[in-house]
Amino acid sequence: MGEIRSTMDIIMEKTNGLTMTDEEKAELKQRELTGRIKGLIQKFFDNSINLDRLRTESAVLREEQQEMFDQIIKEEAIKKIELEGNNEPVFTVLENTTGIDAVPIHKILGDFEQRLENERKVHERTLRDRLKEKGISGSAVLPNIKADPEWNDFVSNLKQEFREKVEGSCSECISINSQ
Repeated sequence: MGEIRSTMDIIMEKTNGLTMTDEEKAELKQRELTGRIKGLIQKFFDNSINLDRLRTESAVLREEQQEMFDQIIKEEAIKKIELEGNNEPVFTVLENTTGIDAVPIHKILGDFEQRLENERKVHERTLRDRLKEKGISGSAVLPNIKADPEWNDFVSNLKQEFREKVEGSCSECISINSQ
């Protein structure tokens, strides 16, 4: 009778002699670092770790690959920035792990939030006017702007524009601070 082999034995037998290219090794290292950074950021956002621990663990990860660390943490933190949301934890992460000055990002965020609010008022008036044309009016009539596909498209496009602007701003911050 044949001997029963473990899954690990089978994997080792099939991969015997295979090696990873330098590109594959770099990709694997980046994926591992990205996963560790995402976990670190999420722990901070969930209040599982405090600011001191965030700084300590970030410093350890940063020592391994400074350039890659700065780029990944910037990308992952920026993904968390939301228009009309509480973004202070994101700014804390950026400032305390990469040294990015968050003031320009605050300015961009404020500009986009103001633009969103102004456009919201205009769009609500437009929706009220459309309802009035249909004979629906009064002080209790509040248009449901979030149900309007036109509004949702505008918000989606504005968020994309915002992300691109912030990413450009952060790229400049990192390249200045890394030198």
